[in-house]
Amino acid sequence: MRRVSPSPSRSPSPLFDTLPASRNSSISSESAGPCSTKVQLPRTLSKSAHLEHEVQGLQLGGELAEVPLEYLHETIRRLGPSLLTACNSTTPLLPADCLDLPSRLPCSLPPHLPSPTHLLAITFLDTNQRSLVPIHSLSLALASPLFTSLPNSSSAEPFLAETLPSLPIIHLSLPSTLSFPLLHNWILLRSPGALLQALDECSPIPDELPRPELSAAAMKRAAVLRGLWANVVALEMGDEELWEVMQGEWSFVLELLEREAGVN
Repeated sequence: MRRVSPSPSRSPSPLFDTLPASRNSSISSESAGPCSTKVQLPRTLSKSAHLEHEVQGLQLGGELAEVPLEYLHETIRRLGPSLLTACNSTTPLLPADCLDLPSRLPCSLPPHLPSPTHLLAITFLDTNQRSLVPIHSLSLALASPLFTSLPNSSSAEPFLAETLPSLPIIHLSLPSTLSFPLLHNWILLRSPGALLQALDECSPIPDELPRPELSAAAMKRAAVLRGLWANVVALEMGDEELWEVMQGEWSFVLELLEREAGVN
């Protein structure tokens, strides 16, 4: 993932190397001291009404209209690790004097891997950070009804005088910066195990911690989950498997906080 800002350098960088590892959160636990506060967390991560209608699957147009959705989902799941590696290995190249994004950008694409088809230009509302994220159109369309019709992508189309291929840019806004890598991984991998592992890496909760540190770790996990939920709702994703994983982790965090607070 790359910040959208002018840079004379075109050296590659990891996809999510610009994401801040902030421990600040809009969700806080009971704090010690004379000004202690307590925050009530909801029991469930609620869905908006329109999401309830998405669980039957998405309606895709064009050449995919007659292909069974189950087959497409299984294909993306099977190819997921290669797709994720391809996204991580793709480098959008911004001109040094680039103030506004063009409709397409040249990209250094990985050889011998399924190349991304588009670039997401994401503005994160919590940090006002803008980042470019390579993505495959089919995986995105299967994940969210907002992207079932995307601009045509041709990796052979040159960028002005460049010999490198270019990818079209899709603009969108999302609520949470810190949680987006989790969602990006899910869109490509669709693996509950991989999502849980990523959560553990992003907001670890070690088994043996003193109470204050354990509560703080649990609240950080709650903040990450809350951000993931907000991004999922913003993209109108009705993936039942994803919602079950999020709700399971949310319930685990609440039980942990209640146990630490001595709630029966």
